[in-house]
Amino acid sequence: MNSEFEALGAKYKALRLAADALCRTVIAVVADLNSGMPANSDMIKGELNRSLDDFSIATGAASENLIRDYHVGQGGPEDVRKE
Repeated sequence: MNSEFEALGAKYKALRLAADALCRTVIAVVADLNSGMPANSDMIKGELNRSLDDFSIATGAASENLIRDYHVGQGGPEDVRKE
């Protein structure tokens, strides 16, 4: 049971790190735009897309793993269908 909590903790930590990175990127972009500096739109798009991709990967993996963990042996829909 303890290893299950550790695994969920690791998934949460990965998700939290990806969300933090995305927020920092958005804050940095907004700060650059508000400072009056000429914005390099390609650079901004690249930074945002990279952060969004990382966030999507983290949330997708975390969601799939959490759903699988719930379904397997936890009374989820897959278990109900087996009965």
